[in-house]
Amino acid sequence: MLTPNFRLESEPCDTVPKISDLRFNLGDGRMAAQAGVDGNTLYIGDNLDILRGLNSESVDLIYLNPPRNSGRSYRASATSRAGGVEYDDTWTADHMRRDWLKEIELRQPDAVSVINMARIIHDAGMAAYLTFMAVRLIELRRALKLSGSIYMHCSPHASYYLKALMDGIFGHEQFKSDISWRRRPEPSGSRRWRSVHDALLFYAGPRKNRWRQVRQAHPPEHRDRYYTSEDERGRYQHAPLTGAGLMRGERGEVWRGIDPGKTGRHWNVPVSVLKRALPRDESYIDSLGPIQRLDLLEQLGLVHWPMHQGMPRYKIYEDLAEGAILSDLITTIQPIESRATEETGWPGQVPIELLELIITASSDPGDLVLDPFCGSGTACVAAQKLGRSWVGIERLEHAAGVMSGRLRRETDSPEYTITPDPPRRTDGESEYPTDSEEIRRALYAEQDGRCKGCEEKLPAHLLTLDRVEPPTGRRGRSSLQLLCLYCKSVRGDRGMDYLTAQLFRQGILRAT
Repeated sequence: MLTPNFRLESEPCDTVPKISDLRFNLGDGRMAAQAGVDGNTLYIGDNLDILRGLNSESVDLIYLNPPRNSGRSYRASATSRAGGVEYDDTWTADHMRRDWLKEIELRQPDAVSVINMARIIHDAGMAAYLTFMAVRLIELRRALKLSGSIYMHCSPHASYYLKALMDGIFGHEQFKSDISWRRRPEPSGSRRWRSVHDALLFYAGPRKNRWRQVRQAHPPEHRDRYYTSEDERGRYQHAPLTGAGLMRGERGEVWRGIDPGKTGRHWNVPVSVLKRALPRDESYIDSLGPIQRLDLLEQLGLVHWPMHQGMPRYKIYEDLAEGAILSDLITTIQPIESRATEETGWPGQVPIELLELIITASSDPGDLVLDPFCGSGTACVAAQKLGRSWVGIERLEHAAGVMSGRLRRETDSPEYTITPDPPRRTDGESEYPTDSEEIRRALYAEQDGRCKGCEEKLPAHLLTLDRVEPPTGRRGRSSLQLLCLYCKSVRGDRGMDYLTAQLFRQGILRAT
């Protein structure tokens, strides 16, 4: 499947509703019952409050393009659809929330190590930014299905810290790809290596995640480089009809006076080429033998015969090309053109083609797609167009008008809800603990003041919180324990069985 690539004319700016007017429904929508929310809903407000209202393990795909700690302020052009939108992306020590840090220590102790590292290596502003991100990523991990996927869109300002943070929260073994998207053309006249790409960190749940092989259109330069031959039908490239090695049977037979065995090869006819050439009558192709397939290729005019003696090859015309296999380097999706229908002027808006690529590759029709920093709603619009249910969250009220306009312009018969009211969980799970000192005291008493690993009795301040098992959607005091710093360093991100085996091997623990 080739991802769409379209550009249409723009329209006038949309009216922005006030927050008091945001409780309205423009259609029945589709219920995302497992998430405890209505599908196709835009929430206006702090995404942390809204994420806490989602049920655990209920979302199929998450895309987020959060603040990046760029040290800049952003403002949309007054003449754009997003006119009036502005926000500051500068983080300082004053932005640090101690209550969030305590919560992170309880629910994901490993993330605190990343935050402390950033404070030492970078500055307190980076630590505050990562605290803001970590408490939200923990909720996103809880809401993501075990078979789900998450894509974090980030820039070089903090991408390496975010990678370490996501490794700690989602598990480094769940990391799949670091995708680079070239969002700017190559610079000229620069005296340094200029940054022209964004990164998308792709993680998936521990169960087999959804994945669909998507092919992209080749870049323009691909045509001149590879489609070097031409006939009355058009330009084409040619590829071998043989494979390496001798084979018996029809694969090694003489065809049109050509014996592949003389060059140590055998006939290897590409069935996919025949099926693309005969899309309405392809069922019988699998039953054809190699020589019959060669004859069919010849009848269809898909065999390239060299002017001088040589092995025949098959033709790949431009209109029959499959496109490029999806890779972690995306160079064919261009920035948004100024007169495109999707262009809103919202700072940081990405092309809908990029979101269509992600949603097509990592979800199925009917799945629930979540964007907790949805801005102008690109992910939500793409999900609507592709038949997915969606939930968007944005703190800026202006997003309601901008996104409503996009849904009217870019989708057919959109049905959606806009509300400032956070959802309420319906999965019956208890809330996570909030008082770290109380939890420490309770665990210290339960463990009789001993490390859960080496069983050494130590003062409370020498024991640190540690999770019992790798991350899951559920969290409570029963998932925590106290380890000494040595045992925590030995265990790392492995299970307790590994720690116990190492302690026995080192003679620290002995069989009784």
